[in-house]
Amino acid sequence: MVERRYLRSEMLLESLLSRISNVEPKQVLMMVMEWYPQRRGELAERLYKLLKTPWKPSCSVIDGYIESSLLPGGFVFRGVYKRNKYYALSERGEIFGQPVAAYSLKTANDIDESLFCILGSANSSGDSRAPYNRFRTLEMLLEGDKTKAEIERELDLHSSLVYTLLALKDAGLIEYEQHRKSSYVKLTPKGKVFADEFTRKLRDAVKGGNELKEMKRLFERFKEDSELFSDYATKGVELYASVSPRINRKSKDYWKEQIIKYLKEEGEARPTDVAERIFGSRRSLFNAMKYITMLYQEEGILRKSGHASYRIKSS
Repeated sequence: MVERRYLRSEMLLESLLSRISNVEPKQVLMMVMEWYPQRRGELAERLYKLLKTPWKPSCSVIDGYIESSLLPGGFVFRGVYKRNKYYALSERGEIFGQPVAAYSLKTANDIDESLFCILGSANSSGDSRAPYNRFRTLEMLLEGDKTKAEIERELDLHSSLVYTLLALKDAGLIEYEQHRKSSYVKLTPKGKVFADEFTRKLRDAVKGGNELKEMKRLFERFKEDSELFSDYATKGVELYASVSPRINRKSKDYWKEQIIKYLKEEGEARPTDVAERIFGSRRSLFNAMKYITMLYQEEGILRKSGHASYRIKSS
């Protein structure tokens, strides 16, 4: 019984992290959902009035957030009437989704950084998603410094752990140095503050503890004060828009430079490693191979090394 309850809370935690907390526009969208049905056009209109940002999520983006995140997470319901889709808040969305969305939005505002930079994309490979892996890694490091092997063994993370650690290092939350025999990992001062605050409160919230009540009160405060909600929502979306890979599409030269820089640091890497490290997900293997092929076949900058690996060609 205890184990079943634990598994339910872990599934809820992963869902909240990957489907709401990691992207500020999804947080705001979750917060404007109502128990009565709304079409995506109506939701878009509400967001347009709420946000004071140059970039606002389009109807298709809103539809994507709902269909790929909020709906599979069980935070909203969908209905169809005369070929029109309608969305309404579910009980799970009301109890957990909206309070956690409000808390996540406030956190991003408080640290002046999109949680996407910390939690990463939900479109990651492996048995569990990047936001959940990064959360658990930070949570474990609150216990003290760990070796890479200890984290790998405790959290049952294998090939994905190195990407988790590199991402958290890039975010300034951990210190991580790779050595031949062992690799030690520890929280930075910034990481300690964030991990102690964010992981502790979210962990308590999914168990229905006092932190969930506090988050609920925060959500109610946003609902009552439309100007306050607008300010927080605007800043949150601006923070996300400034780092979103989809919004900030880079040139071919940019991606080629990033791949070259990565290979210089690593010595050599497989295309799947490049996809994970540079593009954020192994599902981006097509993009990785496209640029690797340019550098290998067309420009002659890379050479093959071993089985399906590439390195910078010696001059």
